[in-house]
Amino acid sequence: MDTYRFGTLAGADAPGGIICIGLMGKLTTPGAAVPEGVLLAVGQMDAGKWCAPVAYPCELLVHILSGATTAMVADESAHLIADMTVRIPQDTTFQLSTRDTTGMAALIAAPLRESFSWTEDRTQLTACFADGLSLSGEPQRMDWSSLDILGALTRLTSEGSVIVMPTMTRGNYHRDLVLATLLPHYAADPNKLHALVWAINAHPQAHWWLDYTRAQERIVEEMGALLTR
Repeated sequence: MDTYRFGTLAGADAPGGIICIGLMGKLTTPGAAVPEGVLLAVGQMDAGKWCAPVAYPCELLVHILSGATTAMVADESAHLIADMTVRIPQDTTFQLSTRDTTGMAALIAAPLRESFSWTEDRTQLTACFADGLSLSGEPQRMDWSSLDILGALTRLTSEGSVIVMPTMTRGNYHRDLVLATLLPHYAADPNKLHALVWAINAHPQAHWWLDYTRAQERIVEEMGALLTR
C-alpha cells in the first residue's frame, strides 16, 4: 500500500512540499491517459463506520484531514492519521473503517475525463463509498491545467523560528491542512485558486502557521481582499 506524509522522500518534488498536491499531478485514468481534470470532495466518517468493499475505475487519493481511519487496500491494511495520504490504484478493492476511532474527515481526489458519466455527478461518488462516508458539500472539478497554479506554492522557511524542527513540522502540517481544507472551495475557479496560492505564499515563515485556526481565517480574509480589488 502506498501511503505518504509530509517530509518523506516521496514528497521531495511536490509543489511547496505538499505531498497530496504532488500526487495529484501523477494521477492517471485507465490506459495511463492524462486526466482532463481532478474531482475534489471532502468526506466525513463518524465513529464505528465501515465502507463496503469497492473498486474505483481510476486511481484515487484519500488525504486525511483530521481523525483517523483504517484503510484496507487489496490484501494490505494501514492505520492512517491526519496528514497521511493513501493512493488506491485503479480497479483495486478497498475499504475504510473508523471502527476503532472517533471518526475522520478526508480530502478525496480522483482523476476525471469527459467520457466519464460521473464527472459532474455527485451520486456516483457517494455510491462508491456506500453509507459509510458522507460528503460535505458538492464535489468540485479542478481543470488539469490548474495544477500549474498549485505548482507555484513555495516551501516554508525556518526564519524566525526559535525551536526549528518542531516549528517546521507543525507549521508544515498546519499549512497542508489549511490548503487541503480550502482547496475544494476554490479549485473550480482559477482566479480564486491563484488568490489562494498567493495568500499562502505571502506567509513563508513556518512559525506563522502554528495557530491553525488563525492561519485559516487570515488566508480567507486575504483572499477576499485580493479578489475584490
